[in-house]
Amino acid sequence: DLISQFGRKLGVAFQIADDVLDLVALESETGKPPGKDVRQGIFTLPVIHALAVDRGLGEVLMGPLEESDLADVVARIERSGGIEEAKRECVSWAEDARATLLAVGEMEGGASRELIVLLNKAIAPVAQRVAQQVSTIA
Repeated sequence: DLISQFGRKLGVAFQIADDVLDLVALESETGKPPGKDVRQGIFTLPVIHALAVDRGLGEVLMGPLEESDLADVVARIERSGGIEEAKRECVSWAEDARATLLAVGEMEGGASRELIVLLNKAIAPVAQRVAQQVSTIA
């Protein structure tokens, strides 16, 4: 049903936002050290996009990563366009989620508005970083 589709799309948008923030946000913003996924060998969407452009990045990521390597790895992911592409996908999933919710129509007790608020909160940190693309999904 449409509500399930909304939930799935919201979940994907949130996960992509989390993946982007893992690379670009400060620990004070996320509550976890930057680059945690990369250091654990987890290839998130920004990394996957980067690997398609920067073939040598895979070799770097497969080896042991020292803390001192992290800034260079993040810079390579950013230079390859991986972070920007993931931001665009995050916004796209959020817009799709919003469109799906609009297809549901107004729900009792203002639930539709509350779900839009939830969607905005889920992607707000990424949306702020792509303000030229979208400020919030209104």
